[in-house]
Amino acid sequence: MPTLKLTRLKIFSFIGLFIVFFVFFLMVWLFIKLYYAYIISYLSAKIVCFLRGFSIKHFLIQGDDILLVISRPVITVKGYADLDINLQTKVSNFTFNVPLTLALLCSIRSILRFSWRVFFEAFLLLLIIHFLFMFLFVDTYLISFLNKNVFNIFQVIEEYLWAFVDNLLIRFEPFLISIYVLIREKILFTPVRSR
Repeated sequence: MPTLKLTRLKIFSFIGLFIVFFVFFLMVWLFIKLYYAYIISYLSAKIVCFLRGFSIKHFLIQGDDILLVISRPVITVKGYADLDINLQTKVSNFTFNVPLTLALLCSIRSILRFSWRVFFEAFLLLLIIHFLFMFLFVDTYLISFLNKNVFNIFQVIEEYLWAFVDNLLIRFEPFLISIYVLIREKILFTPVRSR
């Protein structure tokens, strides 16, 4: 079972590796950020639309903005019409921590030598957090739009969950994922042996 023994050499090498990895992932991230955001946001919006009976009428990432138009046919006095709902958010609202998270993971991995499986679990956790962000963003907006004057306990719970993900989970994801890796590898919280 690995233990955490910090020496000056490990601390300085961790800091140096972190800076190198951060610059590398930041440069790479500038090129792939929009593709990543497109996949995450389109899939989450598609699933929400399927669950709520809507369809995606227009989806566009322009600069840092995600523009989404969701529609559903409705019956009006004049006949059939489309109910269009416009949503807009920024790509950087949920992707700004990815280079930091990946740099922390690679730095920890190179110093503590944990398994690649744990590394990929942590990366999968990052994907789930971002998917959850976009899913809850779209679903909360749809529910609040459709139930403007109706109190619904599930709507309150989902809005609270959305606020939790947006204000806490996204902001602290690099550190939460790093703590996950340390706990998963039993480096943090190792049991104390009695003599």
